[in-house]
Amino acid sequence: MRSISATTAGRKERLVYATNGARVALAGWIGTRGTENGALFCLVDKAGRVHVRRMTDQAMTYIPRKRAEGAGGGCFTTYDDDDLPPP
Repeated sequence: MRSISATTAGRKERLVYATNGARVALAGWIGTRGTENGALFCLVDKAGRVHVRRMTDQAMTYIPRKRAEGAGGGCFTTYDDDDLPPP
């Protein structure tokens, strides 16, 4: 897997290229998630079941922030995380 076909919010199809560690990580996630059409990053419940549906914008900001903190990473921001409460 070198590229993924992605549909943007404006319904345009784009090829997104993944290299090195990102390619390995995406291949592992797609192996877990499955290959059905739908959101790439989707819900995983407490029992570990994957639900292929879109996550909220808030979840797409909150979850990576918490993972970065847990990994001892520095400051994590996105362009629109002003809407969220501080961690």
